[in-house]
Amino acid sequence: MREAVAMIMTVINALIQVESGGDWKARNGDCWGGLQISSVMVEDINRFAGTKYKHEDAFYGPSAIHMALLYLDHYATAENLGHEATVEDMAGIWRNGLAGWKREHGNMEYVERVRNLVEAGR
Repeated sequence: MREAVAMIMTVINALIQVESGGDWKARNGDCWGGLQISSVMVEDINRFAGTKYKHEDAFYGPSAIHMALLYLDHYATAENLGHEATVEDMAGIWRNGLAGWKREHGNMEYVERVRNLVEAGR
């Protein structure tokens, strides 16, 4: 379990760099904070995790990271994917939701950027 959480945290650190370059004040339409979390994602996390996050919490690093950990831990599972989650799966899910790991068009460059950062950090 610890190894899985450590892997997710490594991916989250890479996602922060790809999504915003580490800018916790970043805004891109409905995607906010260092992880570019949308209001729909916050609602989804609150639904399955029983939390009470607000969209504004995306600007606060610890809350945003916790939301990302909950989201990836919930969706990037062997049960959902049919195999153990990889960095590529998690990046695709973060970018495009649960089915994001299946999408190739428009996703490969993003996934590659995340994978390269993860590999550089090991």
